[in-house]
Amino acid sequence: MPHRRVILLVESSSAYGRGCLLGAARYARLHGRWTFWHGARSMPDRKTVEHLSRWKGDGVISRIDDARVLKAVQQLNLPIVDTRCAIRTPGIPSITADPTEVVRMALDHLRSKGYGHIVYCGLPGVDFSDARQRAFCRLHDAPGGSVFRHETPKPRGQTGSGVDGGGLGADAALVRWLRKLPRPVGVIASHDQRGKQVLEACAAAGLRVPYDVGVVGVDNDEVVCELADPPLTSVSPHAEAVGYDAARLLDVMMSGGHVEEGEHLVAPQYIRLRTSTDTTVVQDENLTAAISYIDRHIGEGVNVAEVAEHTALSRSSLERRFREHLGCTPREFILQRRIDRIRRLLREPNLKISDIAHRCGFRTTSHMIALFRARTGQTPSQYRRGMT
Repeated sequence: MPHRRVILLVESSSAYGRGCLLGAARYARLHGRWTFWHGARSMPDRKTVEHLSRWKGDGVISRIDDARVLKAVQQLNLPIVDTRCAIRTPGIPSITADPTEVVRMALDHLRSKGYGHIVYCGLPGVDFSDARQRAFCRLHDAPGGSVFRHETPKPRGQTGSGVDGGGLGADAALVRWLRKLPRPVGVIASHDQRGKQVLEACAAAGLRVPYDVGVVGVDNDEVVCELADPPLTSVSPHAEAVGYDAARLLDVMMSGGHVEEGEHLVAPQYIRLRTSTDTTVVQDENLTAAISYIDRHIGEGVNVAEVAEHTALSRSSLERRFREHLGCTPREFILQRRIDRIRRLLREPNLKISDIAHRCGFRTTSHMIALFRARTGQTPSQYRRGMT
């Protein structure tokens, strides 16, 4: 197998970029000896291009987001695979996460949670955001006014690759728009940073997440999603598969083979449920208040009597509404919420089983273990081992 020297112009500052890099590295380990030059930024300047020319590479994997990047990369006169799909260029195949399937996964998730209204919130003029918005318009049969086009000017000189739409404080226009939406409403954000901003705007608008507004991001960036308040549900676009396939295509090109031009699309991997959509949406305001109370106090051993008292409903009325809208009793709903919380906490490797029992409102660890096994067929320890 020939020794390949491959230039990676893919940012490592984002989860998506790091996934692409890991995928390329995985391909190289399995299919030959590759040496990588990695530039953390996806926009090489003239001096970088001159240096890379002297490095004598065999191929390039790059995130090409504007004409300057394209020109700089083309000057290397090497086979190129683009992992951005922002600019279609003859001779340069591109590969990216399939925007239609990404949006479809987010839509299906929000619909399954009961959100009757679903809207899209992106960054106009940014290629991946516009592609996902077009997919939303094709897939969603709501009126066109449900698509939110919020103008967030980018700083001068900033390209799409570095978009975070950031600023200090909640976006006032975004706050005003959220307040006008019918509720409950699901929001599909173009990416996780945008989703985090929507959550900040919800807080400023006095909207309850996930009861009034549910939010789904894209990229499943663990840092961004966990820093969001509440933590953000997100679609994992399978960036590692994008990087792996980009390396595969480049390998064919470096060997003199033919690769079909145009966009090569990779299906998303899964949706990671977090608090921003972790509820069951109902149209009954009293029932919504009951669910909200249960979720806030699930770690304190909440019981049905407390829920009825909080909602000012009689016990019988509460029982009836749960059965009508959710098909279960309040007690069954509380038990399932406790099981869901146990599952989430089991993902934290440093938490002991006894700590999890305490955080889920159980008086004894043995009680939690018995309930979890009865509901799932596994002990908490067995479930945890199965996640690794």
